[in-house]
Amino acid sequence: INEEIKVLNLENEVEIGYYPVFPDAHLSLTLRGSDTVRLKELFSKTCNLVETRLGLSIYGRDQESMEAVVGTLLKEKRKQLAVAESCSGGLLSHLLTSVAGSSSYFLGGVTSYANSIKTAFLGVNERLLDQYGAVSQEVAEAMACGMREKSKADITLSITGIAGPDGGTKEKPVGTVFIGMARESGIQVSRFLFSGNRYEIQRMTAQTALDLVRRYLLS
Repeated sequence: INEEIKVLNLENEVEIGYYPVFPDAHLSLTLRGSDTVRLKELFSKTCNLVETRLGLSIYGRDQESMEAVVGTLLKEKRKQLAVAESCSGGLLSHLLTSVAGSSSYFLGGVTSYANSIKTAFLGVNERLLDQYGAVSQEVAEAMACGMREKSKADITLSITGIAGPDGGTKEKPVGTVFIGMARESGIQVSRFLFSGNRYEIQRMTAQTALDLVRRYLLS
C-alpha cells in the first residue's frame, strides 16, 4: 500500500496512516490546516486519488466487514451462495451468517472435513482423492461443482487446504489452500500459500474466499 500511495505525490497537508488489523490493512487520511474550505476540497480529491490508485483492493470504508460487503453485493445482484469447506472448518459459513439478513442470499454449507463426507455429500469421486489428494485443484473443483449441483446456488465456494501446524509436505507446505468458485459461466480454482498459525491461515482463507466472490460480482 505504501509503495502504491507514494507515487501519488500527495499535498503536504495530507498525512497517511497504515494500520494492520488482521486480516485487513486499514488506511486513514488526516488533513491539518486552518483553511477549512480548502481542506474539505483536498480531502475529497485525495480520497479519489487513493481509491483510483488502489482500485479493487479497497473493499469498504469505516467499519464495514468483508462479509457484509459481499452480502450487500449478493442482494443487489440477486444471487445466492453456498459453500463447501474443509480446512476452514465452517468459519466461512460463520462469517456469512454473522450478518443480519444473510438468509436472503446464503443457502448454507457443508463442512466436509473427512474424505468420506466429500464423497457422500458433495459427490467427489474417490479416484480424484486417491490420485491427487484432498488438498488439490482437482478436488477443490469437484467440491465446488458438487455443492452447486446439490444446492442449486448461483455461486458456490469450495475450500481445501492444510491449516497446520502439521500435515505439510515439500510439495504442499502448511498454508497451502485451494479455493474454488463455481457459477453459471464456469469454474475457477486458485491456489494460495498463507502464513501464520492455524487460526490465522483459516481466517485468511475465509477472507480471501469472500474477496473472490466480491471481485467476481463487481466484474
